[in-house]
Parts: sequence; C-alpha cells; structure tokens
Amino acid sequence: MKFALLAMTLLAMTHVCRAAELADGLYWQTDGKSGQKITTLNRGDVFVGEKWDVKPLEVMVSSQDNANTNFYVSLKCAYEIKISDSFINTVLICGGRSYAQGGSGSNGKEISFADYSIAGQEGADAVAKYFGTTTRVRQHPGYAFRVSFTPDKKEYAPGEEVAATLRIENISDKTVAFQKGGHNRAERDTQYHFTAQLNGKSVPDIGTDMKFGGLSVNRVLKPNEIFEDKIVLNKWFAFKDAGTYDILGSYLMEFFEPGEKHYFMIWQDYATAEFRVTIKTPAAKAEK
Repeated sequence: MKFALLAMTLLAMTHVCRAAELADGLYWQTDGKSGQKITTLNRGDVFVGEKWDVKPLEVMVSSQDNANTNFYVSLKCAYEIKISDSFINTVLICGGRSYAQGGSGSNGKEISFADYSIAGQEGADAVAKYFGTTTRVRQHPGYAFRVSFTPDKKEYAPGEEVAATLRIENISDKTVAFQKGGHNRAERDTQYHFTAQLNGKSVPDIGTDMKFGGLSVNRVLKPNEIFEDKIVLNKWFAFKDAGTYDILGSYLMEFFEPGEKHYFMIWQDYATAEFRVTIKTPAAKAEK
C-alpha cells in the first residue's frame, strides 16, 4: 500500500513538472485525444499540442480591479482562421503557470483577438515580460468631488414622477475622465444605485439591474467644473405611501486617463450622497 501511494505521488509530481517545463508561449489546445495534459489555473485540465508561433501586433496586460489582484490579457494579431472561424482555443504558458483562453474575436479577415484571465500580479508581470510590454495597474487618479442629489420638487403627490439631479463638482486640481453610459440599455440606468427608507423601514426596490450594455462617452471634468445628470427614481421605488423617504444615491464612476486611446480603466469608485424625497398626504385623507 505504501508503495502504491508513493507511486501515485510521483505521478502527480511528474504531471506538474511536465506542465512547468514547457517553454513559455502559446499552445494550441487539442481535443484531448492527443497532446500533453496540463492543469490550467482557470479551467482545470486541458491538452495542448504544437506551439503557436504568433507574432502579436499588440498585447495589453491590464488590471481588472482597484486592488490589482485580477488581470486581463488581450492579444491582437494578424487574422488567424483557427481562432476566429474554427474556434480552436489556445493556452498561454508563462513562468510555470498556464492559462486557458477565455475568448476570441476578429475584425473581418484582417485582425484576430484572443484573451486570457490571470489572478495575481506576479503572473501578470511574467506574461507582460514575455511579450515585451508592461503591466497596467490601477491607481487612484487624485480626484476630490462634492456630490449631491437634489429632487426637482419639495414634495410630490403619490404616484407622481419623482426626479432628482445628480451634481458632481470637481474640487481638486486634477482633470479626470469617466464613463457616462454603458449601463443604460436596460429597464433603468444601472450606473445609478439607490436604497431608501421610510419611517425606519427599507423601501422595496421594484426594478431590476439586468442590463445589456449601451452607448457611452468619456466625460472630461476639469478642476472646478460641474457634471449634472437627471434621473427618474420611480424605476426604483413606487412612492405610493406618504412621508419623507431617506435615500442613499450612488453613481458608478469608471475613470480613464484623459485622451488615452486604449480606454484602460485606471480606477473605479462611486459618487455617493444622501437626500430626501417627500410624498405628501392625499388631500382627501388630509381633510379627514
């Protein structure tokens, strides 16, 4: 029994070593009937065959979160029929780590794209070094804002449209650029988030945050400039009961370097402020 366990342990060690000993680069994934079995960090065991000696036109390695723990590798190359039309996947091996391809695409018959997800900056740095590029990490852009939501009326009748204006004033000496849109092909604009209380109790959210993208623009905000946007709140709350609603509003802000063509997100945050909406008692009830 001890000998059998030792043999199994040695087999496992050999399996790991074989994957680690493959030269850094991109390999075509096989159907599992041939090739070498390796364990990828994002999709478990796969089989790889010959190396893909591609000469990328561009490779970007970029962080996907403020903590710089998850990274995205985007590879752009001359049109490759295997990836774009035959949907054959590849595996990226670098620094003893292997990553299965996450997605692919093409621009007609001219350009092909492939992407990979990497956990941890050490792995991302190794990939960036292999391709001769740099790892793009997120960092705070140095903004300071004054944020408010202001209802367009002092009080509303039950069921009336309730709208508020978001106001973001750049009180720093930094020019910033953030995305407006991209979340509005939906039942409501999910770039906004609201929670409300009435008489100390949470008010039900009557909508959904399901979205399908949407058109967007980069909005540049220079020092002392003000961004304003109007939003209707009835897609979040019914406002059928009279009283004063205490609302916390947030606006998702995804920041980019002003004028930067690749649109690498350098930071993500929320502009947040509290405000109140008053629904008046119907006249008939008030008289009673």
